[in-house]
Amino acid sequence: MKKKHLIHLTSSLRVGGAETVLCDLVQGLQDEFEQTVIFIHDGPKRQVLEALGVPTYQLKGWFSVYDPGLLINLYVLFKKLRPDVVHSLLWLANVSSRMVCAVLGIPLVSAYHNNLDQDGWVRNVCDRVTVSLARQLVAVSPEVAESIHKFIPSVRVPIT
Repeated sequence: MKKKHLIHLTSSLRVGGAETVLCDLVQGLQDEFEQTVIFIHDGPKRQVLEALGVPTYQLKGWFSVYDPGLLINLYVLFKKLRPDVVHSLLWLANVSSRMVCAVLGIPLVSAYHNNLDQDGWVRNVCDRVTVSLARQLVAVSPEVAESIHKFIPSVRVPIT
């Protein structure tokens, strides 16, 4: 039986806690899923993923990572790769994947690794507007879950 295709979309493959969790998750799910990682900002964790044999793709906008080209390029990449489910982590990946997955009807799990009070009001507005488009939200700690509930009171978030 063919494995389901899981795409992980992350804002960063630099050195950090979220990036390390992503690499551990990818390694732990190798027997269960066909996996691909799409990233926005490159970093040393890409070599870790490629050593595991996981295909990686860098996502860019036309002029910057904050222009509409990023969403269009993500749409095209998702159409090409045909994921069964998407896991997103870190702010830009979460917001952009919510919009594109909603259009394409792809189930999405958005993971939060940081408190929302660190993101600023523009990012918090974007989160409020797009949060309902994710199938599931996950927080990595009780503090992160509490910060999400503070800024988006209608949302309940499980903790992993």
